[in-house]
Amino acid sequence: MKLANFGFKKVIPEEDKSCLFWKDQVFSLDWAAPEVHQNRIPTFFMDVFALGLTFGFTLIGRHLFGDTRREQIDRIKNRLFMTEKAELLLFRAGTEATDLVKSMINGVATERPKAKRVLKHRYFRIQIKESG
Repeated sequence: MKLANFGFKKVIPEEDKSCLFWKDQVFSLDWAAPEVHQNRIPTFFMDVFALGLTFGFTLIGRHLFGDTRREQIDRIKNRLFMTEKAELLLFRAGTEATDLVKSMINGVATERPKAKRVLKHRYFRIQIKESG
Protein backbone atom coordinates (compact mmCIF):
# COMPACT_ATOMS: atom_id res chain seq x y z
CA MET A 1 0.00 0.00 0.00
CA LYS A 2 1.26 3.51 -0.77
CA LEU A 3 0.54 6.58 1.30
CA ALA A 4 1.14 10.08 -0.03
CA ASN A 5 1.53 12.95 2.42
CA PHE A 6 2.46 16.37 1.09
CA GLY A 7 4.10 14.84 -1.97
CA PHE A 8 6.14 12.23 -0.10
CA LYS A 9 5.33 8.59 -0.71
CA LYS A 10 5.88 5.82 1.77
CA VAL A 11 5.16 2.13 1.34
CA ILE A 12 3.32 0.80 4.37
CA PRO A 13 2.78 -2.94 4.78
CA GLU A 14 -0.75 -3.76 5.88
CA GLU A 15 0.56 -5.55 8.98
CA ASP A 16 2.15 -2.28 10.22
CA LYS A 17 0.63 -1.60 13.65
CA SER A 18 1.59 2.11 13.61
CA CYS A 19 -1.20 2.79 11.12
CA LEU A 20 -4.93 2.27 11.04
CA PHE A 21 -6.34 0.94 7.79
CA TRP A 22 -9.96 1.88 7.16
CA LYS A 23 -11.45 0.96 3.79
CA ASP A 24 -9.23 2.81 1.29
CA GLN A 25 -7.71 5.21 3.83
CA VAL A 26 -4.64 4.93 6.02
CA PHE A 27 -4.12 6.90 9.22
CA SER A 28 -0.76 7.35 10.92
CA LEU A 29 -1.86 6.92 14.53
CA ASP A 30 0.47 9.54 16.00
CA TRP A 31 -1.04 12.19 13.68
CA ALA A 32 -4.65 10.99 13.69
CA ALA A 33 -7.54 12.67 15.49
CA PRO A 34 -8.98 11.06 18.65
CA GLU A 35 -12.04 9.87 16.74
CA VAL A 36 -9.83 7.82 14.39
CA HIS A 37 -8.70 5.86 17.44
CA GLN A 38 -12.37 5.22 18.21
CA ASN A 39 -12.90 3.79 14.69
CA ARG A 40 -15.37 6.48 13.69
CA ILE A 41 -16.12 7.21 10.05
CA PRO A 42 -13.63 9.79 8.72
CA THR A 43 -14.82 13.40 8.46
CA PHE A 44 -13.22 16.70 7.51
CA PHE A 45 -12.82 17.40 11.25
CA MET A 46 -10.11 14.71 11.26
CA ASP A 47 -8.29 16.56 8.49
CA VAL A 48 -8.45 19.82 10.45
CA PHE A 49 -6.91 18.01 13.44
CA ALA A 50 -4.06 16.62 11.32
CA LEU A 51 -3.46 20.02 9.74
CA GLY A 52 -3.42 21.61 13.20
CA LEU A 53 -0.76 19.14 14.31
CA THR A 54 1.23 19.78 11.15
CA PHE A 55 0.93 23.55 11.56
CA GLY A 56 1.98 23.29 15.21
CA PHE A 57 4.94 21.11 14.26
CA THR A 58 5.95 23.67 11.65
CA LEU A 59 5.81 26.48 14.21
CA ILE A 60 7.74 24.79 17.02
CA GLY A 61 9.73 22.02 15.33
CA ARG A 62 8.30 19.13 17.34
CA HIS A 63 5.14 17.06 17.76
CA LEU A 64 2.65 18.79 20.07
CA PHE A 65 1.74 15.64 22.01
CA GLY A 66 5.15 14.34 23.07
CA ASP A 67 8.53 13.05 22.07
CA THR A 68 7.77 9.35 21.60
CA ARG A 69 5.23 7.76 19.33
CA ARG A 70 3.62 5.91 22.26
CA GLU A 71 3.23 9.14 24.27
CA GLN A 72 1.77 10.94 21.24
CA ILE A 73 -0.78 8.21 20.56
CA ASP A 74 -1.77 7.93 24.24
CA ARG A 75 -2.24 11.69 24.62
CA ILE A 76 -4.31 11.91 21.41
CA LYS A 77 -6.45 8.87 22.27
CA ASN A 78 -7.20 10.22 25.72
CA ARG A 79 -7.79 13.78 24.47
CA LEU A 80 -5.06 15.18 26.67
CA PHE A 81 -3.60 18.58 26.07
CA MET A 82 -0.27 19.07 24.39
CA THR A 83 2.85 18.74 26.50
CA GLU A 84 3.97 21.68 28.66
CA LYS A 85 7.11 22.01 26.56
CA ALA A 86 5.08 22.22 23.35
CA GLU A 87 2.68 24.69 24.97
CA LEU A 88 5.57 26.97 25.94
CA LEU A 89 7.15 26.79 22.48
CA LEU A 90 3.81 27.47 20.82
CA PHE A 91 3.20 30.44 23.12
CA ARG A 92 6.45 31.94 21.80
CA ALA A 93 4.97 31.73 18.28
CA GLY A 94 2.34 34.24 19.38
CA THR A 95 -1.19 34.44 20.71
CA GLU A 96 -2.86 34.18 17.32
CA ALA A 97 -0.87 31.08 16.32
CA THR A 98 -1.56 29.47 19.69
CA ASP A 99 -5.28 30.19 19.41
CA LEU A 100 -5.48 28.76 15.90
CA VAL A 101 -3.53 25.58 16.61
CA LYS A 102 -5.43 24.86 19.83
CA SER A 103 -8.76 25.25 18.05
CA MET A 104 -7.64 22.89 15.27
CA ILE A 105 -6.50 20.14 17.67
CA ASN A 106 -9.52 20.38 19.95
CA GLY A 107 -10.34 16.93 21.39
CA VAL A 108 -14.01 17.39 20.45
CA ALA A 109 -14.29 17.11 16.68
CA THR A 110 -17.35 19.32 16.24
CA GLU A 111 -15.63 22.15 18.12
CA ARG A 112 -12.80 22.34 15.58
CA PRO A 113 -13.11 25.09 12.98
CA LYS A 114 -14.00 24.31 9.39
CA ALA A 115 -11.27 24.83 6.79
CA LYS A 116 -12.76 28.11 5.55
CA ARG A 117 -12.72 29.49 9.09
CA VAL A 118 -9.09 28.42 9.51
CA LEU A 119 -8.12 30.32 6.36
CA LYS A 120 -9.95 33.43 7.60
CA HIS A 121 -8.26 33.29 11.02
CA ARG A 122 -6.60 36.47 12.25
CA TYR A 123 -3.18 34.74 12.26
CA PHE A 124 -3.13 34.59 8.47
CA ARG A 125 -4.35 38.17 8.08
CA ILE A 126 -1.51 39.35 10.33
CA GLN A 127 1.05 37.36 8.33
CA ILE A 128 -0.21 38.83 5.03
CA LYS A 129 -0.03 42.41 6.41
CA GLU A 130 3.50 41.87 7.75
CA SER A 131 4.82 40.43 4.48
CA GLY A 132 2.98 42.90 2.20
